[in-house]
Amino acid sequence: MPSPAVFRRRRQVVFGTASAMLLAVIFAVTTLVAPLPAAAVTLLDAPALTQPAAVLTLPGYGESAIAAEGFGTLATDGPQEQVPIASITKVITALVILDAKPLADAADPGPTITFTQTDVQILQQTQAELGSFEVVTNGMQLTQKQALTVMLMVSANNYAVSLATWAYGSFDSYLVAANTWLATRGLTDTVVDDASGISSGSRSTPADMLTIGSLVMASPSLAEIVGTQTADIPEIGAIRNGNQLLGTEGVNGIKTGTTLDAGATLLYSAVLQVGTQSVHVIGVTLGAETHAQLRDSVTALLASVRASFHEVTVTTDGQTFGSAVTAWGASADIASQESLTRVVFGDTPIIVTPVVSRVGSGGIGTVVGTLEISVGTESLSIPLDLTVALDDPGAGWRLTHAGELF
Repeated sequence: MPSPAVFRRRRQVVFGTASAMLLAVIFAVTTLVAPLPAAAVTLLDAPALTQPAAVLTLPGYGESAIAAEGFGTLATDGPQEQVPIASITKVITALVILDAKPLADAADPGPTITFTQTDVQILQQTQAELGSFEVVTNGMQLTQKQALTVMLMVSANNYAVSLATWAYGSFDSYLVAANTWLATRGLTDTVVDDASGISSGSRSTPADMLTIGSLVMASPSLAEIVGTQTADIPEIGAIRNGNQLLGTEGVNGIKTGTTLDAGATLLYSAVLQVGTQSVHVIGVTLGAETHAQLRDSVTALLASVRASFHEVTVTTDGQTFGSAVTAWGASADIASQESLTRVVFGDTPIIVTPVVSRVGSGGIGTVVGTLEISVGTESLSIPLDLTVALDDPGAGWRLTHAGELF
């Protein structure tokens, strides 16, 4: 019978072997489930996307301002003070008339207006003042939209007075309503003293004019009228829009004006094509010496505005911003998941920063970070993912590289 010492040695061997086996099992299991080491990530420098500063050709006389939808005011020129606006006043008249007598849409003709001897007398008074006019006869009938078309396209002073009186019952009531309309919309630097603009008491500032221009183009009926080059009106015949810039540099409205006090004036709208996108601008120039000077300066300004807008591809779907290489030799590019294009004005800052978290194993499309983007005041994120699967290296590599796992 073995001695107690032999039993002790046997137990030690058994327990030692069992402990070693247990430790080996624990090591193997722990090694097989241990997190893989992070891949080495290399990020590429983001491309420089900020464009050159805007260089605008401003008129250099009178007062001007130009703004773009979604971008705000792009530039101003001159003192920006309240000055006479001449026949631009008629777009205010049109807006105030529609406030009392709205048209449902651009196809709505509105009610029929029967002109009377009073309107003939208004015509005669306009002619005596040497104002612009269009014929009207006692008993002549036009729809509201046709009458507005004559007022705006021909710039007929007598139609402005007749329509304002028709809409509000008397001309004095119209003037009260018009100035109330302006005040309630925050247009406190604009005042109307008449319906046509022949009075130098009808005045505004470029800033207010930009707002009024936007209101005109937001009205389907008025936007259609001010963008029409020719029209045929019953009992009058063919009429032509006085805005000779229509169709030039994307101009699609709005209204010209001329008086001795105001000079040549223009409130305009234009749609500028920028790459595959378009930008809507509203501008005003007041105080030109002639309409030829006015047309040349506005054309040059619009061309320079168009050149100062840029369509920028910030990123494309699949664009590489870095790479990841694992400890077991696998590699994958890190790329954006989306395409993003923005239209910017001038040197609007465009900053693109790839931010990547810990990269281990993962399949194609595994999100590993974000592309942080700022375009001016806009901030957004686009996911970054793996373009190739970084598969688990398997048990063999894990068991032979335990030092890299712990």
